[in-house]
Amino acid sequence: MCEGMIQLKKSEPRLHKISDNTFIPHYISIKCEGREEYRLGFSQYEDMEKWFDTIANARKSKPEKKKVQKTKQSPSYSNLIVYAMTKPSPPEFTDEYLSKICYREMCSFKESKLETYTQQMTASNLIAYTNTCLARCYPNGWRANSSNHDPLLAWNYGVQLVALNYQTPDKPMQLNQGRFHFTNGRCGYVKKPEDMVRNKFDPRQDSFFNSVALFITVISGRMLFSEAGNLPKVRVSLEGLDCDMNTEDQETGPAKSSICPYWDRKVISLLCLNPDMAMLRFEVVDSNDFGDEKFIGHCTFPVKQLRAGYKSVPLYDGYGNRLPMAKLMVHVEKEILKSHDPERELKKIRGDILQLNEFLSSAEVTDGDISRLKAIEDKYFNLIFDKRLAELNNNGFNELIREFYSLYYERHSESSPASR
Repeated sequence: MCEGMIQLKKSEPRLHKISDNTFIPHYISIKCEGREEYRLGFSQYEDMEKWFDTIANARKSKPEKKKVQKTKQSPSYSNLIVYAMTKPSPPEFTDEYLSKICYREMCSFKESKLETYTQQMTASNLIAYTNTCLARCYPNGWRANSSNHDPLLAWNYGVQLVALNYQTPDKPMQLNQGRFHFTNGRCGYVKKPEDMVRNKFDPRQDSFFNSVALFITVISGRMLFSEAGNLPKVRVSLEGLDCDMNTEDQETGPAKSSICPYWDRKVISLLCLNPDMAMLRFEVVDSNDFGDEKFIGHCTFPVKQLRAGYKSVPLYDGYGNRLPMAKLMVHVEKEILKSHDPERELKKIRGDILQLNEFLSSAEVTDGDISRLKAIEDKYFNLIFDKRLAELNNNGFNELIREFYSLYYERHSESSPASR
């Protein structure tokens, strides 16, 4: 054990060839200021000389100063590096708070606080915040069993960093694998959809465009490792926004055989309103006569990357590891529905009305103008009676129509061909 240190520069070492102790015939005495004399004993004279020379050299040498090598840095390169400055999460993402944020900031909050944010009136401001700054969501502290929270809620609101307990093989971990495993070369980064970076994106709405209808047929499987006597079945579901998750999970019946399982060619129909943020999940479970289920494997794909045709679906365990030779044979039909952009149609119709309004105010009304008005009126009522676009009734469009009608009928009564 080390009991102390001796400053050799302030000491006086001396050699002694003969010692009173017959077991240690040679020793070096070191006398320090204000301390008693220290002795180092040696049985061989040559060893004592080597130690003495080492001590003498240490008393004469000066400690070497390490030279700090200066590195040249490019100012333009340094400006590209962004350090995220952590800041406490606010009680609510108000418009005033968003006006003061900087892209270098980052906030973290737990899952319960995220649920509070999404239930507030300013929930859409959370998306505006994540379009500018980084946000991180982590599980609640009461999850002592290392269970995970649903990462879909955080992803739907643009949260970039979602912390999960990787030691737990549950459904949130399987969704995490489906989000990042098959996208962008497994680099761990997925670009936000174009819908999310729009200013008026709201994940709670159910009116989107570029919707997709999926028709899935599960044909057969292999190496599913079901227990003896049990028959596996496949559950197919959509995971994403609330409008896509409202669809009930559909599943096949029990397989016809447990060794080489195959199913009736039942077509599973799913309507995906927002394929940019949705995932298609296959889950294979082992069921018995008592209704008990045991997880066998899963596979989750982004809907946007699905291709039509016959597909061999690999299966993974709860930790994301490939199950050896375990696969499903499925057939996928993908039908892209008519692209429907309500904002673009609304702007176009509003422009048609304003253009016709200016024309009617400076010219006489003709039969052609009446037919044009009828066409615009038909477009308007088609929009109004569309269930997915019912929110257009509350955006001031009716006031514009009333203003146009009043001006039209005023002009029509004065200069219409019928009145003349």
